[in-house]
Amino acid sequence: MLMHCPDEALVLAAFERFRANIEKFNFPQVGHLTICGGFTRVTPDDSPNTALERAERAVDYGQHHGRNKVFSHAELVRKGFFAEALKIGAVDIF
Repeated sequence: MLMHCPDEALVLAAFERFRANIEKFNFPQVGHLTICGGFTRVTPDDSPNTALERAERAVDYGQHHGRNKVFSHAELVRKGFFAEALKIGAVDIF
């Protein structure tokens, strides 16, 4: 999902609302579910692969640290949980 929002706190709030709604919903075939989410800011210098890698690192952090949470890659970097990702990579488009 791409969102145009310069305020990280507003993006986190939107993803938290989404996460909470998923948690509350009773899916007919499986019951209740929880999700992990991660997001990152996309800069003009990013390749698609670089931005997706940062978001995926935030999701992976959530999966290994409590689950059912949403994390900002930038916030995890600020807190020192991991270093800023290098801007390298490639994307295969079919």
